[in-house]
Amino acid sequence: MKKRLIGIGLTAILLAGGLTACRGLTPSDTTSKEESKETVESNKGDYEYDWQQYIVPGGYTMLEVPASNVEISDELVDARIEQNLQNVSEQQPVEGRGIQDGDIVYFDYTSTVNGKTPVDGEGTDQMITIGSGDAVEGFDDGLLGASVGDTVDFSVDYPDDYWDVEYAGNTVNFTVTVTDVFELVIPELTDDLVQVISDHSGTVADYREEVREDLLEEYQDMMALTRETTVWQKAMAKTDVLSYPEEQLQAEEESMLDEYRQMAEEQGMTFEELKELYLDMDEDIEDMAKTTAQNVVLQQLLEDAIFDLEGLTVTDQDYLSYGTAAAPDKGYDSVDAWEKAEGKDAVMDEVRYRMATAFLIDHAVEVDSDEDVAAVLGLDDQGIVEEN
Repeated sequence: MKKRLIGIGLTAILLAGGLTACRGLTPSDTTSKEESKETVESNKGDYEYDWQQYIVPGGYTMLEVPASNVEISDELVDARIEQNLQNVSEQQPVEGRGIQDGDIVYFDYTSTVNGKTPVDGEGTDQMITIGSGDAVEGFDDGLLGASVGDTVDFSVDYPDDYWDVEYAGNTVNFTVTVTDVFELVIPELTDDLVQVISDHSGTVADYREEVREDLLEEYQDMMALTRETTVWQKAMAKTDVLSYPEEQLQAEEESMLDEYRQMAEEQGMTFEELKELYLDMDEDIEDMAKTTAQNVVLQQLLEDAIFDLEGLTVTDQDYLSYGTAAAPDKGYDSVDAWEKAEGKDAVMDEVRYRMATAFLIDHAVEVDSDEDVAAVLGLDDQGIVEEN
């Protein structure tokens, strides 16, 4: 049974891998019953139900999605090249001056809150890049001007909504000893350097085009995912839910909780400790699992409704073409290898999903944006996914 984390935001989906990248999503036209009678058996997973008992689909056509065209600006190319140069930069010890913005600082620290040392109130060989935003606001300022060997005392007022309840809303007193300070020395982009960092380019001009092509492929994949996510979210939002098939809902919810239990084990925590950690961040694991399970079940109910209402069916050609396009995303080099590993039902699940997605996107309305592609995809000016 497939799981699709629809409706929880694109950033979360990219981080969790909840949606399959959909390059090659429409290798052939979606086929209707009238167009072909040569079909393979349809699979609805481990549960049999009539979607009409549970949902009333709304308008799932003419939904607005971002236009598929992707243009890579010179600014995006410059930003990516800057990142690439930072990756080959060197750390050089700072001498003869105090800490300033951009420096990499290693330090030991102790801290107190209301005269007591919190659980994570001390540490050694810590590292921070000044001005990166990695630390709570105000921490960097306490280090500015200090040099190797200096010990500085300063206080930081933590926001009320800070994730760690021991610090949230409190003034934290720090004693920090600076052990090392480095600055990044970023090399100049030259033809000689290009020949070191690139396997395909020999000049700066060639390298800029290589970076542009890489960005284009990357952003096209991201745009396809954005369009896929958007159209499903909107279609689901327009669907009235009468109820959920209880057996499947409970199974999906328990499956999500199992994933959290595995996460806790991998982090060396008990499940109860993980739940408490999430509660500190105002997140309830059991509520999250229930919401995700509802989204998974609703998406499949709507998928079945689209197939029935639009007269869609999976032909042998559909199964092969969509399955072949999906196999690499699932880690297989062919449909046969996929079937042997997971069974034909797993392939059919994905084929049906991709066909329903293709129908939604084919019947959506593309909307151009005045923003550049990075803004449309929710990226900052460095091409990095922005936090929600």
